[in-house]
Amino acid sequence: MKRWAWLAILLLLGSPAGAQRRLMVIGGGGKPWREVAWQSVALDYMAVPGAVQPRELKPWENILTPPPGGKELTNIFGLEWYLRGKRGIEAEMKTLGLNPRFWQAENSWVPRELVDGDTLSCMTLKTLVPRDEYYRLGTVTGGAWEFGYAILDQEVYTIDLGIIVPVNRIRFFPPQSGVDRRGGLYRNDFPQAYEVSVALRPEGYLLTETEQVPNYAYYSLEKVVARTTANSKSIVEVTFPTEFVRFIRLKFNLMPQTYTLAEVQVYGEGFPPQTRYTSRAISFGRPVNFGRVFYKFTKFRRTAPGEYLEDPSAPVRLVLETRSGSDDTPVAYHVIGEFGDEVEVSEKEYRRATPPQVGLLLPGMRGSVTEDTKNWDPWSSPYRESGEEVRSSDGREYLQFRFSIESEDPFALGRLDSIAFEYSPLLAAKVLGEVSLAGEPNPPKGVLEVPAGVDTTFVYDIRAEFTSPDQGGFDGVTLEVPPGTRFLKLEMGDPPAEVAPREVVEEGGRLTVYLPHRVTMDKNVPLRLTFRTALLISGTYLAGSVLDTEGENLPQSIDPG
Repeated sequence: MKRWAWLAILLLLGSPAGAQRRLMVIGGGGKPWREVAWQSVALDYMAVPGAVQPRELKPWENILTPPPGGKELTNIFGLEWYLRGKRGIEAEMKTLGLNPRFWQAENSWVPRELVDGDTLSCMTLKTLVPRDEYYRLGTVTGGAWEFGYAILDQEVYTIDLGIIVPVNRIRFFPPQSGVDRRGGLYRNDFPQAYEVSVALRPEGYLLTETEQVPNYAYYSLEKVVARTTANSKSIVEVTFPTEFVRFIRLKFNLMPQTYTLAEVQVYGEGFPPQTRYTSRAISFGRPVNFGRVFYKFTKFRRTAPGEYLEDPSAPVRLVLETRSGSDDTPVAYHVIGEFGDEVEVSEKEYRRATPPQVGLLLPGMRGSVTEDTKNWDPWSSPYRESGEEVRSSDGREYLQFRFSIESEDPFALGRLDSIAFEYSPLLAAKVLGEVSLAGEPNPPKGVLEVPAGVDTTFVYDIRAEFTSPDQGGFDGVTLEVPPGTRFLKLEMGDPPAEVAPREVVEEGGRLTVYLPHRVTMDKNVPLRLTFRTALLISGTYLAGSVLDTEGENLPQSIDPG
């Protein structure tokens, strides 16, 4: 098959005065993290000025409610609650696996009083009775719910924390002052029977699937941490060793009882095992070439709340990825069109559109939000260390990055001080390349096939496109090639004529050819490199870049063409 060229060459950053290489810095003394963020999950920008690290959960902080001054009906990380069942979260432009959810039984709404942070407001006082008795009472009274009755088997509440967090304490209680509708003290309206269970990993029924259980016998989650039918405490507090948790289930259906709740509270200590950051599309002002990415990431262990000790052996890692694009919107928004198809629209138009309803899609409703594969690269593979070359395409004006800080220990964390991207002006508007077999420029069906391990002669054709005299051109070509590759000849011009290169270097899996004269807008000629090598791996890419040896500009990757 045809082999295309990708970014391959890495140059040293040290440059003399007047060099064209520059750094785009985020964090540290550069652009503030918050200013560049598109999405940020469970990160702390205040612990160390200029740096970012996971937000620490203090033992006294309720994970289900915001910190002081936070937005109502959000959790400790500022993520908004979804309280309308376990399905349909996308209709409110919230995200499964990010925003917290709270539902009753299979898919029923939950009163906001349970997570509003107000310990005096509460849900309706309920007298739980078996299902058949509830319907009998409904016939007798004309409406069992209006008289305070509820179906026993439906008193199951599930919390999806949205993200995994370290948890060690769960509390729930009725108001501790005031009088209920029967004239009794609210503080005595606590549940006598309950079960508390937790889970780390989601089963299908904890996401959006139906919980298929006989006779409404809803499951307990994978670990039951408390169960009793003889509770005598108004404030129930369940404690257990700190562990990573995402789902919590409270079952009050163990026996008939009368109760209400003012709040459910969840506490933990330490750091979430994964915190995430995605930047906006960062503009470089014009299309550029990308060099290396630099960052400083330090590992710590928490010794006490708010106190950290540097520890290079802490089980923490940074997962950093990039992608580049030609516009400022890395995602594509759609609404339902007149004929039921999806039509791409702007983000503003999408937000104005009618939210979708479960099982119903009508023209004008919001459709899918997808990656913009037309104008943006896929995400790169993760970078393993600072100083690696950016693996996203050159010749783009925009760059986006995302990272997660991942820890196996709730008391270990990593701190990212800054990220810097090296860049320089384009050498040409585009540099395009194509590989073929010598003597067979147009193989059958466009597929280039060679026997594995057999020494074969290849031709690599390169042509450049210029749109401005500011694009200074190039005077070298470098290819990533299998070991043992041998250069045969260089041709330039149309038709191609053999010329003598200034120098050829074959080492370290690279073939570098220095041209006898520079390719520029005024002297733009196609190139052809001929070489022999043996390919051992199917799908091999002969990655390539063009070089500017006279200046300090970065190499520019050779794109399909």
